[in-house]
Parts: sequence; structure tokens; C-alpha cells
Amino acid sequence: MSPMMVVMSDVFEAHIVAAVRAEVARQGRKLGDLAAPLGLSYPTVSNRLNGYSSFTLDELRKIATFLGMTTGDLMESANFGSRIASGVHSKDDEALQSKPDPWEQPRGSRRRRKSHE
Repeated sequence: MSPMMVVMSDVFEAHIVAAVRAEVARQGRKLGDLAAPLGLSYPTVSNRLNGYSSFTLDELRKIATFLGMTTGDLMESANFGSRIASGVHSKDDEALQSKPDPWEQPRGSRRRRKSHE
């Protein structure tokens, strides 16, 4: 295996961990809650979440089940995080970003405000 493949794998693993963390937080759960369904101790789960060791595919399946999603959903979430982090967006991502911000101030509004003080 080339060194580049190892780096890419490590980067994607980081996105998987980020997806797990995000979904756990979204559901209002604690990361320590993952230990029981995985059948692992909290320090072991913590090591995996902090990148000292990797989750196995079976562990990712158990995590997805615990979170009420499929392994594919978890991977897609990680893939989405990877695309966002790398700046590569799909057409759907661009459509979401092209909508104007309703709270955005007109250009030069600060400059005009300061000139009237």
C-alpha cells in the first residue's frame, strides 16, 4: 500500500469519527453511551474516537444500529464531511450555498453608517 493511500484512509477515518460524534451530539447522547452496544470499555471507545486506533467495520455497524441509522448513512455522512472539508461540492451543495443570506447587510452599509456619526 502506498503512503498516499494510508493518509487518505486516515483522513476518511477522521471524517467517520466526526460523523459519529456529530450524530451522537445531534441525538443528545453522550459518547460514553457507545461503550455498551460495542461491548468495549470506555477507554477503548475513547481511543478510537481520538484516533489512536480504528473502528472495525463490525463496530461501525453496531454504532449505526445504536444511532438508528444504516452503515451506509454513516458513511455518507462521513463522505459529505470529507467533501465539505476538501472544498469539493456537489450540485446540491452549491444550490444550498447559492441562496442569499436574509441577514446579510448591503455592501458598504458599515461605511455609510460610520460617515453619518
